[in-house]
Amino acid sequence: GNLKILSSQVDILNPASNETIATFAENGAVALYYDNSVKLQTTTSGSYTTGIHTATSSLVAGVNADAGVDLRFRANRGSAADTLGNISGYWNDTVVGQIRVMAGDDTTNKDDGHLVFYTAPSGSILERFKITSGGDVEFSGPTAGVSSVTWDKSANSLIFKNDAYAKFGDGSDLKISADGSNSIISHDGDGDLQILAEGSGEDVTIKASENVDLYVNNSEVAVHCDKDGAVQLRHNNSTKLETAAGGATVYGTCTATAFSGDGSALTGIAAG
Repeated sequence: GNLKILSSQVDILNPASNETIATFAENGAVALYYDNSVKLQTTTSGSYTTGIHTATSSLVAGVNADAGVDLRFRANRGSAADTLGNISGYWNDTVVGQIRVMAGDDTTNKDDGHLVFYTAPSGSILERFKITSGGDVEFSGPTAGVSSVTWDKSANSLIFKNDAYAKFGDGSDLKISADGSNSIISHDGDGDLQILAEGSGEDVTIKASENVDLYVNNSEVAVHCDKDGAVQLRHNNSTKLETAAGGATVYGTCTATAFSGDGSALTGIAAG
């Protein structure tokens, strides 16, 4: 038959009566102990586990639930960026992936937070990207905890830090980067780097506050334009035509299939 214990409070203790094993309260909690310390306790809304709750199979929340199911981390942390809770994945006994919920920056109201994603390349988890309380997304680079690329929500901008590349093409043919001094658009592929303005009436405009140089063969200047000064056309990196305030100078032989004008205004020409 069945054993029924009728009482408003049932306490199960060890033989020495100095350690509680379990307690059962009428209209109240059921508490299970380990070494005289509560580890699992029922509440009005569910149950509460003190310490680590381990499931050898699946841990399922809200089966066929009509409402949403929460996985909550409650921690009263005092400093910004303190960890509130982790969701960790282990391969055998080594953590290989983790999602971390962190306190935000408002330590007075404690009403903001960050979400950080980690993976482990070789047994030690590294931060990969972070979603901040303000909606920014920071992608970590080779240095742990230092973002290389940030989506700045307030500026509506994707920001690449120095020496972080935006690469395009299967072979990363096109690269755009900045190194702290120079901004670089680099193409290294089978075809050409093309700048197209294909709409009707559209132009290509290059503007510079100082000088403009057009290079060929990587190091040879073909066209040089000085701010408030000369424009030089070069042949094999040697200036052949240079503009000046009063006109232009040709270095070497000037050959033309035709000339316009009668030449009466020309000076420095010996009578022939």
